[in-house]
Amino acid sequence: MGSPLSEKDRDDDEVLHQVTLTKDFEIQQGEVTQSQWLLVMGYNPSDFKSKENCPEDYLEINGAALCPNHPVETISWNNAQEFIKKLNEGNDGYAYRLPTEAELEYAARGGTQTTYYFGDNSRYLRDYGWYQKNSDDQSRVVGSKKPNQYGLYDMHGNV
Repeated sequence: MGSPLSEKDRDDDEVLHQVTLTKDFEIQQGEVTQSQWLLVMGYNPSDFKSKENCPEDYLEINGAALCPNHPVETISWNNAQEFIKKLNEGNDGYAYRLPTEAELEYAARGGTQTTYYFGDNSRYLRDYGWYQKNSDDQSRVVGSKKPNQYGLYDMHGNV
């Protein structure tokens, strides 16, 4: 985990160190979408949920506006815990939880040790992630950029 001292834009809290994951885990391929959140929680807290944010697939369900394939955003850690609690009440055989920091970094790196899972050159970031310069300052459809080597999307941006 972490990054080497030589890595561009490295923060002081990214000390490179060895971590061993001792348990298998599964992770969703992308962020929780607004439609997933609405289905479980019954409301959509997202700021980016208007027809202007997603003219291609805007919906209203029971009076709730949503961009169904955009990530849910503007939620807190406590909101995420409530979502997970409700998922677990569904008794579908899974035990849902947030990934640990080590699990998330492992998943995001996709088996690489480079700055980004696609290499060290930020010039290609636009192909793999949504960020301020290419997103018009709003969320975008989950999974609409290239995935990492593990098939996970948006590990370098969106929400």
